[in-house]
Amino acid sequence: MAGRRVKRLQPATIAAVTNLEDPATSRAVDQVRQAAQKALDRVEVQTIEPVDLAIGRNLINHSLGRTPRHVSVLRTAAGADWYVDRNVPNPERAVAIVVSGAALPQSSIQVS
Repeated sequence: MAGRRVKRLQPATIAAVTNLEDPATSRAVDQVRQAAQKALDRVEVQTIEPVDLAIGRNLINHSLGRTPRHVSVLRTAAGADWYVDRNVPNPERAVAIVVSGAALPQSSIQVS
């Protein structure tokens, strides 16, 4: 497992809206801005690379601290199929990816 590194995405910023003359519109824009900021604060995406995925079940460790809602395999090969096996003893720390058809060397895994 040596050589794997986790890259965190940079947080997104929300544009500021100024010069709203209507107080009701200004309050509504503030509420939307606060809701969007809360949603952005909760999203965490980790990229784990490089990962050599062999044919069969591969257990990949992550540090989200919760069960991932989304898993992506980047840099896939032609003829390779994969799926996420949700039957993992500790989904807060690992995800299982099952590969068939062809191995996926030097892949990147994104979990969020």
